[in-house]
Amino acid sequence: MIKYLPEMVQILFSECPNEISLGINITNCQFTCKGCHSPELRTDQGAVLTPDILVQLMDFHKGISAVCFLGEGNDIAQMVVLLQTVKQQGLKTCMYTAHTTETIDRSVLPFLDYVKVGAYSQKLGNLRSESTNQRFFTVKDGIIDQDITSIFFKKVITTDLCEAEI
Repeated sequence: MIKYLPEMVQILFSECPNEISLGINITNCQFTCKGCHSPELRTDQGAVLTPDILVQLMDFHKGISAVCFLGEGNDIAQMVVLLQTVKQQGLKTCMYTAHTTETIDRSVLPFLDYVKVGAYSQKLGNLRSESTNQRFFTVKDGIIDQDITSIFFKKVITTDLCEAEI
């Protein structure tokens, strides 16, 4: 069974490049990353996320192009069912996990378009830091494909009038 925090479901514009994503925070995280920005996701809390509830969430949030699962929970077989549900709706899928490309459960890959791998490290920073150990990949035909992490790196634009971080 996969649990999520209904109060944290939101539309995301930066977690999946070039997508308008429905972000769903999954609880029962199996990792204990020091400095984690969402330690509440480590606990067994929240509501059960069933395929029917997922379809309702997708229907309610018209205009999304992807669903981003922020975490994978502790039931990979049910996560596969949820990923399949998203694909059946014609949307792209993304999953953020602290696993590495070597330790990720391969059963999810055929149903993913994007995956963020790597435990958070305070020393190395998140995806926006060029020193991060975390990586963001496209997934094609069940195979982790292109590393597109650099798309997240902070960029500073300077003009005669101002300086902006994007």
